[in-house]
Amino acid sequence: MRKSDYLSMCFQGLELSEKFIANTQAKAALAGFLTSGRMPHALLLEGAAGTGKKTFALYAASLFLNDDYQKGTYEKILAGNHPDFVWVKGDGSARSFHIDAIREIRDSAYILPNQSDRKIYLLSDCQSMSIPAQNALLKLLEEPPLHCVLILTVDSRKSLLETIFSRCESISLFPPSVSECAAYLETEGHSKKDAAYASGLYEGNIGQCLALLSDEKRRESCDLAFDLMESVATRRESAILIALSPLEKDRKLFLSCLQDISELFGYALRERYHSHTQQADTRIQKLNAVLSAKEILDIISCTKQISGNLNQNANHTLALTQYGILLAGVFE
Repeated sequence: MRKSDYLSMCFQGLELSEKFIANTQAKAALAGFLTSGRMPHALLLEGAAGTGKKTFALYAASLFLNDDYQKGTYEKILAGNHPDFVWVKGDGSARSFHIDAIREIRDSAYILPNQSDRKIYLLSDCQSMSIPAQNALLKLLEEPPLHCVLILTVDSRKSLLETIFSRCESISLFPPSVSECAAYLETEGHSKKDAAYASGLYEGNIGQCLALLSDEKRRESCDLAFDLMESVATRRESAILIALSPLEKDRKLFLSCLQDISELFGYALRERYHSHTQQADTRIQKLNAVLSAKEILDIISCTKQISGNLNQNANHTLALTQYGILLAGVFE
């Protein structure tokens, strides 16, 4: 396959569109690197969790490595079978990306690639990289081997030293529109109702939508949050207490449910003033019909208060009791 045909396939609606929707500017920037021949030695992908940084990084790596412009490189990378691709990950927690991992990269970076003209290192979740690790990485960024390309993903460049991100070509990634996200979720096999609900709840963030729809525990938590939301819409204390009863013995589920409740009521507030979808979830519509904006804000506030208390090791039973009292008190 000729280079021009391959790039046309990737950037004019075929392969890349299947793997990554929206973010036209990001895809154009990636195309520019390839068509100009000016490959960056360090590429920084910035965006909130769930915006597809890792997906985009893996696809970029496959294009950077594919010197013969043949299909299959992306699949080799996903399977961990490409000899010139190395993926190093932090676990997302603070300073979990240690200096030893960077030292290993520096030791191997100067070894020539096996089958490509380049060797790609993907460093994901760099917001968890320790300061010593960043300083060690800086030495490689200052004098990189000609064949070496570093791809870094980070939630925000503010978590990196300025000397790191100033030496990288930066691409920012954003969620698609709510309607684009919903359409994508339907192609992944989710129902139209679930797709519309999840995309509205997470404002088009595909990663967060998929995490919700594919995780049974998350679905259980979200279903309980919806039950509580419907009980709140009745304005009856007895209904609220019944809806809270499944949370009596599971602290972890209670915490997860509190997060979902905050997100659901936030979603309701957004729909109240700026509907993202032609037909919002009927449960959200009902809530907005019976509760004022102030009442919704008060519920979000007391939910966050209880969540904060639990995270500071408050007694589970007392926190649940207090939460029921606070919710009922919103309507007094």
